[in-house]
Formats: sequence, structure tokens, C-alpha cells
Amino acid sequence: MFHSMESVVLLKFKMLARLCIFTFIFLMVFPYSSCSEGSLLEDMFFQRDWTGIDGILQKGQQNLTPREVSLLTNALWLQKKWDLALPLLIENRQYLPPELIPYQDMMIMLALERTGGSREAYERALVLLDKSPKELVYYVYYALARLSTDIGRSPSKWYRLMLDQSDERDQRTVALKGIVGSGEASTNDCLELLNIEPLHA
Repeated sequence: MFHSMESVVLLKFKMLARLCIFTFIFLMVFPYSSCSEGSLLEDMFFQRDWTGIDGILQKGQQNLTPREVSLLTNALWLQKKWDLALPLLIENRQYLPPELIPYQDMMIMLALERTGGSREAYERALVLLDKSPKELVYYVYYALARLSTDIGRSPSKWYRLMLDQSDERDQRTVALKGIVGSGEASTNDCLELLNIEPLHA
């Protein structure tokens, strides 16, 4: 039961990340391409023609619009090609409206985490905290907790902040599990976890 609850949170996180990626396509003020290759790229993306998109990627991005680069980034992300998506995420960041930049920075941080750049991801996550909209804050704390462990630091501070930020049962469960796992849980933490997951505490 406990692990299934954690999986719910991770699933929600993945869905939020995916929503952020698709938001870039539909909300960014990028013009539609009038060239045949741009239209072909859009068709390939919505048809999930990854082989065709890889062919366009191999030609280089010099003549592509920011919107088309965004489509390429989405295609790579959906294929879990984090290492190839990362430079495109960084490149296209400059064209985003300010309200979307925190979401792009979240994706950059995740790509770094997933390609072994834990320390840089940690530093970027710290900066991201200062400009994150409310719906991202819990997930930035969660990333900082994971990354702290990766770079040899205690994650307990971030799990505690996750707990303070959480407003759903599954979010609290993950935060409490992290606090208990860090060895810095209080009696109240343990009791709350017992109340939520009595069979596994």
C-alpha cells in the first residue's frame, strides 16, 4: 500500500512534467511555420513518428523556428532522450514568456538529474525556488531532497519543507517517509505516518 501511494505521487509528478512540456507548444507565442519542413515536423510529432523526427534532428536546428525546436524537444523528452533534449531546453529558454520560464527551468533541472548532473541540477533547483509558482514548489523541494542524497547531503530539510507545503495525503506520505528515512523524524512524524500507513510503519 505504501509503495503504491508513493507511485501515485511520482505519477502525478510525471504528468505535471508532461503537461509543462505540452504547455510550451500551445501557449508559447511562437508563430506557426509556413515552410514545408516545419509543417512536416508538426505532423510527425502528433503522429509520434519518432524516426522521422530523428531524421530532422540529424540535419541540425539552424533553420528551425523556436516553435519547431520546442516540438523537437518534446519529441525527445517523450522518448526519454534526456541528453539530447537538454541542450534544446536550454537553447529555447530565451524565447519563452516570463511566466513559462520556471516550468522550462524545472525541465532543465530534471534533464540534468537524469543525465548524471546532480550537482548542477541541485544548484539550479535552489535558484528555481525563488521564482517557482505555488504548484511547482512541492516538486522543487522533492527534487532537492533527491539531489541532496545524490550529492551526499542530508535531505531532511527538504522533506520537512515538503511536509509543510503538502496539501494532499499522498504528498504528506512521501514527505513523512523521507523524514523517517533520514533518521530525523520526531515522535509526531512517526505517529502521523502510522496513522496514514499503519501496516507499513
